[in-house]
Amino acid sequence: MSNKIEYNKTESDIITFNLNYKVATTQTDSYEIEQVIQEMEILAKKIIENLNTQTDADTPSSSYFSFVPSISSYFTSTQSEQVEETESSSIYSYVSSFSSYFVSVQTVQTEGLDKIQITQNIQEKMDAARRHFSTCIALQMLPSVSKTSSEPIPLKHSSQNSTPTLLTPIDCKLATGFANQSQNSWINALLSMIVHVPSLREAYTTVAKYYVQRDKKGHAMQNALTAYNDALQSKQTVPEQISQEVRVAFHHFFQGAISNEASQPEDVHKALQLLMNKYEEILAESHGDHSDLYRSLKTTLHFTPIGKPSEANRQKLQNKEYFWLNHDHTVQISYPEYEILLPLPSEENHRLTKLLQNFFLEFVTPSENTDMLLVAKGKVQECECTHQTRKYEQIPNEFILTLDRFNDPSVKNTAPVEGLSRVIQLPENATYSRPIRYELDAFIAHSGEILENGHYRCYKKTNGKWIEVHNENVSFVSREEIDQILRGSGPKGEQCTSYIHHYSRKRT
Repeated sequence: MSNKIEYNKTESDIITFNLNYKVATTQTDSYEIEQVIQEMEILAKKIIENLNTQTDADTPSSSYFSFVPSISSYFTSTQSEQVEETESSSIYSYVSSFSSYFVSVQTVQTEGLDKIQITQNIQEKMDAARRHFSTCIALQMLPSVSKTSSEPIPLKHSSQNSTPTLLTPIDCKLATGFANQSQNSWINALLSMIVHVPSLREAYTTVAKYYVQRDKKGHAMQNALTAYNDALQSKQTVPEQISQEVRVAFHHFFQGAISNEASQPEDVHKALQLLMNKYEEILAESHGDHSDLYRSLKTTLHFTPIGKPSEANRQKLQNKEYFWLNHDHTVQISYPEYEILLPLPSEENHRLTKLLQNFFLEFVTPSENTDMLLVAKGKVQECECTHQTRKYEQIPNEFILTLDRFNDPSVKNTAPVEGLSRVIQLPENATYSRPIRYELDAFIAHSGEILENGHYRCYKKTNGKWIEVHNENVSFVSREEIDQILRGSGPKGEQCTSYIHHYSRKRT
């Protein structure tokens, strides 16, 4: 194979494109990749300039794209050689993606699109190549100019066939995704969040081990964690059957609350609640300690007595079904809690501070909340609950914050929540100390107007960088885009709204 590919500039006034063969090998450094991208950008500009000089009646000449088959053939033969020798490398994947760029340019030309559409396509593809390169530079994923040796990073492989799927540096370095089958984006997003948050992973592992000892389907849950770790090590996507088997296990263990059919959409929050409820049951049976995600939440219910005391039911007394009314007309209940679930009223706009205040200081409709409470030995009295307050007995190190967007499953509440951001603060009445700041490190977003026609993405922060996991597709996203999604105004549209958030205590 020749070390250079050259095109005659006189044949077409747009091309002088030299490419060293070593660009496709692991010895290529960032400087040489930069040179290739610059030449490609010059080439793209020349194509655009020539298109813009034509009249509206002109059809783009096929000479503009005559170089495409040659470049495609070159990269195809290079790929075969590289896969045999080194199983390919991340650097090769950049170069190969450039080939896809040229092929796409050829495709739009043969589809008969006009020059404006071709120009837009060229610009978009070139911008994508530049962003791709900038990402790998920022992560120091390319060899330095000194050409120190580095371990080649292989491509990941699709779960559907043996053809390599190009892998960005983020995939092989920090995370990988779960291949999707039909409507399984909910379980893919949930698993992506579970493997990222240690306390959620602990809860999931506890439930999986519990079922492994009792039912062979328990292995499906346990296998998902093993498959993820293996995929991360081998730079591959987790095969689609892994998450489908977890779906079937959820269907089996949770009495059909989750469908076993991949074509059926599900509410990811319902699945999380089922998992965590089972985790709590297991710990109650074994008297085990909860993960750090849990903190004791004291709920104080405030009552107003009605009428006069009467004799208590003896059977209920024996079964300890009555609560004692304290002298200050309160009843206090403490229980471990992992989640702050915030209802979203019907108004269009919400403020996080108000939603949190309502959660920790909640007023109750009296007519719907009366109870018979013990007021003396053997005596009960009807009492009306006026309001209730919640307070953490210990400062939580982390918690799940969920916006109840699917309180009505037939419609999604897409209203933005003002103040929802990467750093939030619990109100003073939430703990027995000063307000505490918490930082977002993972969340699940839902795209779509309703549950049935939407899909889920998981976003997680690793080594200070935000990652989007959309089934098998894994990529970096900027903090600005994260902020936009949290505000309900992201580039994916107002229907892409954050749903389940994991916050950790911000250390100063």
